[in-house]
Amino acid sequence: GEVAKKNEFPHQALLGWIERNPQRIEFSCGGSLISRRYVLTAAHCFKVRDADFVRLGEHDLNKNSGNHKDFNITSITRHPDYRFSSSYHDIALIKLNENVRFSKVIRNHSTVLRKVVLKFLDRHICGMQFSGRSFRSGLIDEQLCIGSDTSARDTCQGDSGGPIQTLLGGCTYHIIAVTSLGPGSCGLAPALYTRVSSYVDWIESIVWEYE
Repeated sequence: GEVAKKNEFPHQALLGWIERNPQRIEFSCGGSLISRRYVLTAAHCFKVRDADFVRLGEHDLNKNSGNHKDFNITSITRHPDYRFSSSYHDIALIKLNENVRFSKVIRNHSTVLRKVVLKFLDRHICGMQFSGRSFRSGLIDEQLCIGSDTSARDTCQGDSGGPIQTLLGGCTYHIIAVTSLGPGSCGLAPALYTRVSSYVDWIESIVWEYE
């Protein structure tokens, strides 16, 4: 994909894991800030262990702009039907330890942040690609097959939990799906995404109860 403009996606979040041997920080998943206190992401991101913190306002990990802010995590809520042994209902909510103060750098729905234009594909295309023990029921309605049929552009390692989104009204992004599962090689095949509209009631029961 192409490099995103600075502050173009102020709702974009990074999930950070603190590794101690050797000491370093791994940003292995993304997410979307959907309220002052909650980030939407993929449940499978926490298969090994829970993330240690959430970073907002980051554009380029190679440069220290000083614009980002790290938040501790109060809780992680996976969808009740999600199982680590399968690829269904791959969606989760992260509750931050404090309210986010919105700005042009951080706003609900940010290596260098990249973007790519993708399209909805027929599910049978992904059905041929994804099978096995984690897809005992095939692809379900809550999953979307999205990719590019004209170029090698698609999700890659570290994109899990990030959004498929569309711009509404010139300034508001509508999150359509959460990145769930992609091919072994970046951009060589379409990927699977969790359809957010199927989980709105569950999301609102958690997020708006607090808000």
